[in-house]
Amino acid sequence: MSSWPTTPVQPRTLDPLLLTDSQAAGLISVGRRTLWRLVAAAQAPPLIKINNTARWNYRRLRRWVDVGCPHMEKLIAIEQAGGESNATI
Repeated sequence: MSSWPTTPVQPRTLDPLLLTDSQAAGLISVGRRTLWRLVAAAQAPPLIKINNTARWNYRRLRRWVDVGCPHMEKLIAIEQAGGESNATI
């Protein structure tokens, strides 16, 4: 008799590293057009171009939201300081 489990093990789902514009907009609860406007105005993390496709870094979007959605200059300063600063942003 085998000691193998009788129920199949479900693979663990992972968060995607890169998001489409629809996924990124959904993550931050705005429309796609609003996401593109925020990026154009440097008010949201920039996109990553991969073979003519736009993608957003999941972790950077989450960090941006976690620190209060600052203008990109302030987000970069926070990242360079090495943390999730509670400083005025």
